[in-house]
Amino acid sequence: MLQETWTRRAPAIAAEFQGQMDQETEKLNSTVIPEGHRKAATPAKIDTNNPPPPTAEELAQAQAEVKSGFDKTASTQAARKQMEDTEYTESVPVTTPSANQPQILKTPGKPSVFYKPNSGLNPKKMRAGIEPPTMGHREVAASKLAEAIGSSIVPPTTLKAHGGDIGSGQIFQEGMMNGSKAEKSEHKLLINPATQAPANLPDKLAEEWQLMDDLLMHVDRHRDNYMLSFDDKHDVSGVALVDNGLSLPDNPGVIEKPFPGPREGQNISLANKMRLQHLIDNESAIRESLRPHLGEGALDGLFARAKALLKRGKYGNFTLEEIKEHLPKDYNLHSPVPFNETH
Repeated sequence: MLQETWTRRAPAIAAEFQGQMDQETEKLNSTVIPEGHRKAATPAKIDTNNPPPPTAEELAQAQAEVKSGFDKTASTQAARKQMEDTEYTESVPVTTPSANQPQILKTPGKPSVFYKPNSGLNPKKMRAGIEPPTMGHREVAASKLAEAIGSSIVPPTTLKAHGGDIGSGQIFQEGMMNGSKAEKSEHKLLINPATQAPANLPDKLAEEWQLMDDLLMHVDRHRDNYMLSFDDKHDVSGVALVDNGLSLPDNPGVIEKPFPGPREGQNISLANKMRLQHLIDNESAIRESLRPHLGEGALDGLFARAKALLKRGKYGNFTLEEIKEHLPKDYNLHSPVPFNETH
């Protein structure tokens, strides 16, 4: 449904950005130069706080990028449905250290599933606004949110009953490795210690990553909580953002991620502005799709962050004032909530 909505709304969204470009052109054309005078040429400067309006070509490219993303979400939705319908016949415990006692679920002819049973979750609250029993639901909500903005950077995830338990199931990322392993592998991945993200990421992947974690307010995106694929030159060719249980806090006052993203503080790309506009335009439908997994506080925080990002045009952590501007008036927020506050 959201893919169809994008197809209908895309021309109008593009027209809004085209209008900005036309206004700037009109200002330029209205500049009067006295007869016999030539306007002095000045060196071109890029004001990073006020980037120039997009060209028609840039609008078309951004629109095509977003459409391509929505086209891919059909396969992620199909993968989620397949997980829900499949009875897995084998369960293999994951031997690497983990707080969630995960398993790999297998059955012949179907993709494997990374499964986190609720019984294995740490009962201790670790992050503000996130109760341990809800982490599986947040994993699913992150996957559905990605689809809602035409992104496949979060693997298909669903709630899954298995072995008398229930938990989150996510398509296992065959052939990918997490940042810690990639750092020690033949790829010799360089990781920025401040962001925990790869030092060199393709722009589109870096921006998609940044947008998702800003929207999610993900408070645990260290080097073990993303997966990477590489090309034959050892460059990153794909990213999967995994382990999303510590995200989408119930308290909108959580406004700072502990690990800045790979494009923190930089201008939001035109394609991602279109994704944000689509998210906001379809707030009612997207809230309804996420409501089985999230409380109203988490939903209010998500859409406040989306509106704040689009308004300021830059990625990154938030101020309390810009979040409060987009919350219902009955919220009583007086100070930011530290992400690690657990009482």
